Amino acid sequence: MGFFLPLIGFFYLKNTLAFDEKSGVSQLILSSPIGNLRYMLGKLCSGTLLLYCFTAIVMTGSFFMMLWHFPGQYLSAYGFLSPFLFLLLSLPFCAALALFFESVRFLRGSFGSIIFVIAFFSVYVVVSMVEEPSFLLRSFDFSGTSFIYQGINRAALEQSGAPLDVLLFLGSAAEGLPTPTMHLVFNGISVSTADIQGFAGMLCVTLGLAVLSAPLYSLSNKLSVVKLPKKDAKKGMATTVGREAATSYAPVSPSAKNMWIRGIFSELSLMLSGQPFIWKLISLGAMIACLFMDLGMVQIYILPLALLWFINVYSAMGSREHQHDVLKYISTIPNGLLRQIIFSWASGIIISLTLSFPVILRMLFLGQTVGVFACLAGVVFLPSLALFLGEFTKTQRVFELSFIVITYVILNNVTAFMYIGIHPDIVSLSRSFIYLFAGLVMGVAAVLKRTGNAV
Repeated sequence: MGFFLPLIGFFYLKNTLAFDEKSGVSQLILSSPIGNLRYMLGKLCSGTLLLYCFTAIVMTGSFFMMLWHFPGQYLSAYGFLSPFLFLLLSLPFCAALALFFESVRFLRGSFGSIIFVIAFFSVYVVVSMVEEPSFLLRSFDFSGTSFIYQGINRAALEQSGAPLDVLLFLGSAAEGLPTPTMHLVFNGISVSTADIQGFAGMLCVTLGLAVLSAPLYSLSNKLSVVKLPKKDAKKGMATTVGREAATSYAPVSPSAKNMWIRGIFSELSLMLSGQPFIWKLISLGAMIACLFMDLGMVQIYILPLALLWFINVYSAMGSREHQHDVLKYISTIPNGLLRQIIFSWASGIIISLTLSFPVILRMLFLGQTVGVFACLAGVVFLPSLALFLGEFTKTQRVFELSFIVITYVILNNVTAFMYIGIHPDIVSLSRSFIYLFAGLVMGVAAVLKRTGNAV
């Protein structure tokens, strides 16, 4: 999971400047004595610290998973922390790249996202093929893979007298490989002179990107001034709250059924329309993978990761209305607060059900009915948890951190946390009932909290 932190972190930070523009914060800051450069450096520091918080969660989870899976076997403090050291040094580069891509107007959308994804995996492939990465390659290795690869290779060289023939990343296929003849005693990754030079080069590139982002951001803002047509002027004035408030919560005259359908579709559109094209493309790829890949792999790994990919969608449930301060407008509509939160809850369940549908379909054909029930329980539990935490904390961060921890623990085979534990070897009917009941309780509690505040 730590390997994907740079990729996840880039997409997580990529919209920070756009959010400041919508809220008006960036205009205030840029017109103040702070200026562009300080603003960009501040964003770089805050983005890096946020990624470090995510890394701390992964490190903490790794520590407890080590105690869980290998009781009585311990590493030294440096042995445990050293692999994360290389990752920590590469994360500022990812934060700087997110700033740079947002500062260049044509890189903000899907095109920039596609470029970054291609670059990320290209660096990974090149690093895995090159025995001795050059200084230039190390300076641009924002995945940190080259440093870890060389560190493990040096450890093998010291113990066996020969470098590694094959080093597998991300569970690469090991079929046809000779049986290992030695065990690698891992005492931590040593740091070489080439590593230090690579870190220095990466730091220079990071600072250079942040400094370059300042004038590019200013230029992009000047070039993006667009005048709205007269017929859209009135519509444009409502951009601050229009999109949030205009989600068809008003009474619908034809029928109650039509009202609920329109309300749910409006909420679904609001939750998904702001996501970039590359995000939607990867989501579609995850669903296709769930349909055709090995079912056991899908049940244990692919589906939990696919749900994690929707973390930005789920985390907005319950909290979005508080952050945009639109509840005061919704409350003026008869039963508006009740309708809106139920629409949001139903939309989250529909999204989870859509993601899980290929797996449910395959399990039905195989007669895994208990697994189907467990999957449906998870479909209800996850959006209910998001709605509950969003409504009670009024922020996205609590759910995001909780969901990352839960997913990390699930991927390390701790069955008690498997809210969507559907593999035949780990499925539990009683556990599924518990998660289903907990989901319903949290959803109802969020609804009561929202409607109770209006009384």
